[in-house]
Amino acid sequence: MPERTLISWTILMSGYAKHGPSAEALALFKEMLSSGDNHKTRLRPDSYVYAVVLRSCGEMRELGFGKGVHGQVLKKGEAFLDGFLENSLVNMYSSCGQLEDAVLILTGLRSLGIKLDAFVFSMVIKACSNLEELNLGIQVHGLMVKKGFEKGSSLRSFRVLMHDICYCDDFTITSILKAISSLHDMGYGRQVHGYIVRTGFVSNSYVMCSLLDMYIECIEHESWEQWEKVPLKVYAGLERGEANECIIIASMLKWCSLLSNLDAGKVFHSLASKLAVDSDPYVISALIDMYSKCGVPDAA
Repeated sequence: MPERTLISWTILMSGYAKHGPSAEALALFKEMLSSGDNHKTRLRPDSYVYAVVLRSCGEMRELGFGKGVHGQVLKKGEAFLDGFLENSLVNMYSSCGQLEDAVLILTGLRSLGIKLDAFVFSMVIKACSNLEELNLGIQVHGLMVKKGFEKGSSLRSFRVLMHDICYCDDFTITSILKAISSLHDMGYGRQVHGYIVRTGFVSNSYVMCSLLDMYIECIEHESWEQWEKVPLKVYAGLERGEANECIIIASMLKWCSLLSNLDAGKVFHSLASKLAVDSDPYVISALIDMYSKCGVPDAA
């Protein structure tokens, strides 16, 4: 290079990091650190340079080199950190199979106010899948949901867990069903329903209540005539319990109101009275809505 500036070094390293060979990016980084006649003239990497080098470490599974770079970053202090650099750290540890370190970095970013992107979460989820680290995968997915990532990203991450690891807990499933309900994505909801059946979650009342709500929400916002009777089938398979009976009855009354099915609505009204839940606020609201939409305002 005729003039060795930080920009010229960065352009070269970035090119090798993106197009290969990644080893050249690491070699250039070492050369840059040793360039200059003395400490004052020696170039100092910025956060972007470190991020590029960490990317190369991840590509080559160079954990030792990556840890050395991480150490240099830590010496710079918290003020030196930014979202791009932290994402690169998470990516490097995930690519090298050090998932616990990656998750520690993820969970520690909230206190620093650094924003992570969906790509990094997906990278960690995929690494959890490849290494069959179910618990860590669920932990990362839960963090995704808590941080308010767009529902589409959460669904894609769940798909990795669902198809590659083949097991998720009830909290993850109910969270995903809520996301599907908000997106009115019946097609994906049916996939999750199949997963629930395969993994035996049909005996979990909380999961099945969420599944019931998902179908009703999707039917309410889209034209799904062929699936209109599915909520009734889900209801028939539900195990009863005092903790969720009010929610179940209210959901089914909403289904009746959507279909303007007065006869079925009366059956569930009678059932609510029999179970002594007809005074529950959710059930009362659902009854009023059902009778109003079925053209019986006096009963409402």
